Amino acid sequence: MEYRKAKPQDSIAIIEMRDKTRENPATPEQLAAIGITVDSWTQAISENAILGYVCCDANTMLGYCFADCETGEILVVAIRAEAENKGLGKKLMQLTISELATIGHKRLFLACNPNPKGRSYGFYRHLGWTLTNTFDQHGDEILEKFVDS
Repeated sequence: MEYRKAKPQDSIAIIEMRDKTRENPATPEQLAAIGITVDSWTQAISENAILGYVCCDANTMLGYCFADCETGEILVVAIRAEAENKGLGKKLMQLTISELATIGHKRLFLACNPNPKGRSYGFYRHLGWTLTNTFDQHGDEILEKFVDS
C-alpha cells in the first residue's frame, strides 16, 4: 500500500471510489447534485483550496482524506468497504492533520453523524476529536481537535 499526497489527476478515482464505502456511500450523480464533480475536485486540488492524502494498492484507490486549506475543516474520510479495519482511515487522518498544522492551523473541525451506531461516531472520538455541542445545517455534530504546528 502507498500513502501519498493527492494529485489533481486522482479526482476521477476519488469520485468513483466514494460509492464503494460501506457507510454513507455517494454515487457520482449524487455528488454532482451537491456540486462535487471530477472537474470541481480537480480544480480545488490544483488551486490548493483543499489538501488531501490517498492510499492506493496497485491501481486501486483504497481510501482518502481531504481538508479545506482555508478553514481547517476535515471534509471527508472515505475508505473502501473491503479495506476497513486496517488503519487506513487513521493514517490518512494523521497525514492530513499534520499537513494542516504545517500550514498554520491550530483548531480543526469536522461534521459527524451524531448517531452512536455509526462507525464515524466512535472513529473520530477514538482519535481525540471532542464535542463542541453545535450542529450544522444537516444535523451533523461538529467536533474539533487542536493541534500543534
